[in-house]
Amino acid sequence: VSNSEPVVSSVAISPNTNVYNDTVLTCTATATDDDETVTPTYEWLVNGTTHSGSTLDLSTTTAMPNDVITCTASVSDSNGGSDSSSTTITVDNRDPSVSGVSISPTTVYTNSLVSCSGTIADDDGETPTHTVNWTVNGNSIGAGGSLQLDNTMVGVGDVLTCTLSITDGYGGSDSDTSTVTIDNTAPVVDSITLGPSSPKKHDTLSCEAVASDVDGDSVTLAFGWTNQTSGVTYTSTNTTTNSAELDLTTVTVLSDDIVECMVTATDSHGDSASDSATIQIVNSAPTFTSAAAITPSTGVYTNTVLSC
Repeated sequence: VSNSEPVVSSVAISPNTNVYNDTVLTCTATATDDDETVTPTYEWLVNGTTHSGSTLDLSTTTAMPNDVITCTASVSDSNGGSDSSSTTITVDNRDPSVSGVSISPTTVYTNSLVSCSGTIADDDGETPTHTVNWTVNGNSIGAGGSLQLDNTMVGVGDVLTCTLSITDGYGGSDSDTSTVTIDNTAPVVDSITLGPSSPKKHDTLSCEAVASDVDGDSVTLAFGWTNQTSGVTYTSTNTTTNSAELDLTTVTVLSDDIVECMVTATDSHGDSASDSATIQIVNSAPTFTSAAAITPSTGVYTNTVLSC
């Protein structure tokens, strides 16, 4: 009586979709033999390494996306007959993910050094590459994790956007964004020149100021005068865009009084800053309203009575 060879058929791997490198696979097959009952055995091949058993946890292997996993079902009967059959499945890629993208600092000015960061993850265990792009109102102004701003790149009220994009080695990608609105910076009064250096009550004080604004905004200067000794405030007798004068003959002021010039710089967004300078009024020496004279000036004798 001749032996009937066993036969393996219907080899299948499950699941057969959404297979990732941490999926647990199961291999099944149908084994028949006309002479006896036979049971198949299973062997997996992953990147040149074999694994035995009907199930395989891919997280215990070196499997990565696009790898081909092979399951071979084999059967042998008691008379030495055998058969085998194989099937394959390809590991799928999962897109990486990026979340929690943020810009720091949270308050940003036109001259801020800003940085962009986020949380990157890849369930396949890959290390995605990433890029950072900065845009203002939809226009690109730079790339990289950090960016030094200036007022040629951004203006007050502009919306600054950071986009963090990632790509894995198998074409999967993701991106996320964060935005911040550029805040205004108050102007600065850089210098005040108040003179003359030793003013008297009949002099005219001159107060000249220089101001700047890092945002590049136009700055308007306003001048105010206060007698710090008496508490009286004065109004400028003459002003220009960057200076003011106070004619001391038009106000009540005494020697040794301290007079303050207050300068307030205001930008086009309404923010302002102030600074001041002071000067002390010095005493004026007395003067003659007419030249000294002796009368009579001629015909003077030893008994003449003189008048000065």
